[in-house]
Amino acid sequence: MNKPEPIVTEASEKHRNSLKNKGYCIVENALSADQVAAMVGRLADQATAEREQGVTAFGTPEQPEEAITQWVPMLLNKGECFKDLVLNPPVYDLAKEFIGENCILSDLSARITRPGSTAMGLHTDQWWLPRMSMPGEDHWPVASLTRKDIDTGGVEPATHPINPMVVMTVIFALDDITMDMGPTRFVPGSHLTGRIPDPDGVYDEDVPEVASGSAVVFDGRLWHGAAPNVSNKPRYTALLGYTGPQFRPILNYPFGLRPEVAESLTDEMRDVLGYKIWNGYGATNDFTSKYATGGSENTGVMRPKA
Repeated sequence: MNKPEPIVTEASEKHRNSLKNKGYCIVENALSADQVAAMVGRLADQATAEREQGVTAFGTPEQPEEAITQWVPMLLNKGECFKDLVLNPPVYDLAKEFIGENCILSDLSARITRPGSTAMGLHTDQWWLPRMSMPGEDHWPVASLTRKDIDTGGVEPATHPINPMVVMTVIFALDDITMDMGPTRFVPGSHLTGRIPDPDGVYDEDVPEVASGSAVVFDGRLWHGAAPNVSNKPRYTALLGYTGPQFRPILNYPFGLRPEVAESLTDEMRDVLGYKIWNGYGATNDFTSKYATGGSENTGVMRPKA
């Protein structure tokens, strides 16, 4: 594959229209070749070390048998180069437009899918948002939802109100992802159904090949799943997600970042990583503060002066 030049620095109307209508778009050349090389080198070393020392994770909750797929989570702890993904200009443009100016990072992890991986089932990334219901209709208690507690069905657009996009997922290709390497499959338009796919359903899928350095951006309601890797080499991707500040992110950055990483953050990075208090939510001591503070900085037991 040949990557287009120059490096893309802002989202285009084509990207916006594709995201709205099909549910996904591909931002080609979102990363430079130097950025990709730095990330692949750092990720390869980190993945090898984690595997050797038994601290890595294989498979997913939905596919625990997928023991050859390695996840490397919390990438911000594992290399300065990965910071470039969080505020990537064209991708972050789309996040602020579709999720909102106060969007936060939900996840930034790597997925190394080795040859022999199986196909991932079609699913959505905001399955946990309860479906809309009419007054008096039964609905699932929000704290009891599972991936199976949502309507399944076909790809016809809904004829009733549906939830908006509250998750925007991004897959950064860190290699040329050809058809045999197992690109992500998408069911175009399925983000407008208000449903999740029937596990036994057969749907028309888009399976785009993706050039190294490109970002695949998609609606959290879109039905998608990785194809099997039948090539002879691993597929390296970085997965990133944005959501609203009122939703719980996948990764807990204020708690999970190493101190030296947290201390190096700019205010813009702190904002998008969830340190910023939003309308009082996320406060740790003072509801009027801009940022949450750690436990040792907050007021403890006090007694009146004698």
